[in-house]
Amino acid sequence: MASIQYEDITLAQQKIGSMLPITPISILSCPKIQTKVHLKLDTLMRTGSFKERGALHALLHIRDQGTYKKIIGASAGNHAQAVSYHASKLGFEVSMIMPTQTPINKVISTQKWGANVELQGETVDQGIEMARERAKNTGEAFIHAFDDPNVIAGQGVCALEIFDQISDIDYFVVPVGGGGYISGIAAVVKHLNPKAKVIGVQTEVFPQVAYAYRGETFVSKQGSVTIADGIAVKGIGQYTLPMIQKYVDDIVLVKDEEIADAILYLLQNKKILAEGAGASGLAALLSEKISIPEGKKVITPICGGNIDMNLLSRIIEKGYLKSKRLLKVNVIISDRPGSLHQLTGILSSLKVNILNIHHDRVSTHIPYYNTGTELMLETRGEEHAQEVVEALEKHCLFVRVRN
Repeated sequence: MASIQYEDITLAQQKIGSMLPITPISILSCPKIQTKVHLKLDTLMRTGSFKERGALHALLHIRDQGTYKKIIGASAGNHAQAVSYHASKLGFEVSMIMPTQTPINKVISTQKWGANVELQGETVDQGIEMARERAKNTGEAFIHAFDDPNVIAGQGVCALEIFDQISDIDYFVVPVGGGGYISGIAAVVKHLNPKAKVIGVQTEVFPQVAYAYRGETFVSKQGSVTIADGIAVKGIGQYTLPMIQKYVDDIVLVKDEEIADAILYLLQNKKILAEGAGASGLAALLSEKISIPEGKKVITPICGGNIDMNLLSRIIEKGYLKSKRLLKVNVIISDRPGSLHQLTGILSSLKVNILNIHHDRVSTHIPYYNTGTELMLETRGEEHAQEVVEALEKHCLFVRVRN
């Protein structure tokens, strides 16, 4: 099967370049990483992800053929939004098959761009097969989310933008789902700067491409989920895998907790909102899965920002618990008038804000004439939290910090 060449990507840029914004690059300084990290902000695309380049290029190819009026595809969200947005601009009707557990924000956004959304199957891969089969019988044009030469060529335009914006990048750290993004980027990188390293990043839950890259097989457990739903892909591409094996130097795996930490880090330090897939490259750097020599230039695309707000709120709360900005603590105090007043007085003297408080007199582990009290406290950080715990231990019969 023919590989997508550098020339295919430059032709794609000529077609779509004037129709899309060039996303900016921001610089992140982090003590844990020995060099500054350049962030390619593909979150600032109109539909919030990198998918627009590939979607638009594929749609223009279909339009130029003049055969199809209707489009069908399958996606966990970002491809669906990108295809729907640009298809509506080009006059196509669009249907999108999305997994039943797709975050509601991505479903609503896809519908907003005019697509008919059908929630079917547990995974993107199941949806892709459904859409492919349907296209054979309905006369709709099927656009694959990643394993399509026109999509891959469009995604490679991201790397052309980077080379125009900044020179001498030594490491490209790229999120990997099905591999369309990294395939296009790597083809450009190895043509323009063969010495540069291209490192892919997948989740530990969906590492199929990483395993296939090494000639191995991985089977995800049924019902597997990850906060990086945008790269939760089980399938291996016929176009993408050979390109990844040819151009990519390594693929590393990250945990969901590491991705969550990266999402919170971007939000706190750069005011950048990233979804799980978008933060996975930075997660690999922060967790030291990739060793970058001091002084080397590294870039990672923040490839998507379409995160579910309920998930984001949980990431923030868990992050604050880990950093002790939030302190969840159980104490046992005497069940007599004034005990709670004394407890809150201790906390007030330490300038601690009480967010929640719950009394429990009846649980079997609580002695008679005592009461259990569960507190959710807001502190200034780890040192302040330790000061609070030590003060409580002096005045309470029992203290237990809960993570």
